[in-house]
Amino acid sequence: MSIFLFFYILYNQQRLKQKNRLLKSENQRLNIEQKLLQTQLNPHFIFNAIANLQSLIASGHVEEPVCYLNSFSSLLRGVLEQNRKDFIELSEELNSLNNYIRLQQMRYVGVFDYQIIVDEGLNLEHILIPPMLIQPFVENAIEHGFRLISHKGMLNISFNKVNEMLSISVDDNGSGLRSNDVNKQKKQSLAQVILRERLALLFSSHEQSAKFTVNDKKEGHGVIAEITIPLIEE
Repeated sequence: MSIFLFFYILYNQQRLKQKNRLLKSENQRLNIEQKLLQTQLNPHFIFNAIANLQSLIASGHVEEPVCYLNSFSSLLRGVLEQNRKDFIELSEELNSLNNYIRLQQMRYVGVFDYQIIVDEGLNLEHILIPPMLIQPFVENAIEHGFRLISHKGMLNISFNKVNEMLSISVDDNGSGLRSNDVNKQKKQSLAQVILRERLALLFSSHEQSAKFTVNDKKEGHGVIAEITIPLIEE
């Protein structure tokens, strides 16, 4: 009986070791896939930033390109550092967003204003969020939504805690999704596919849910993107 018990325990130990190896391998695979998806956003972001710099240089002014280059180098350094992480502090994400939007305001002088509102109950240093999560929606609003409008653009970004979830809204008063611009639609569609896959890899494996929607506003001009992810606190 003791011999049988010994082999039974040994067998279970071997099964557990094999299961742990499989779990470790799966986690490594998911992490690699998530990193690959995340890095797909960076070349597009860098290309647009360099295009902005070229446009400023072509304008013939000296001070603006120098100021832009300094701000861009700071932002790029932050983005590359964050790219090594699955999650960053909300304060870091807000800092990157502010830097990016201010750079865009240097390119599109007087075209739009913006505000970022954060729920007072959110601790910016303790809430964690995937890096570069909001930037694609902000970019779409600025690059596409505000491009051909005759009124002044307004971009509102808000962060709120709702039922132990982090709810994020990116609201603009631009031209909306109803557009005949095929290239614009393809770019937006690709960005959304990448984001859905990132969220699935980050949260689904932990039996958590994350989602987002992008729709024309029911009243007035523009688009509202709503992102909901689990509230993660360190």
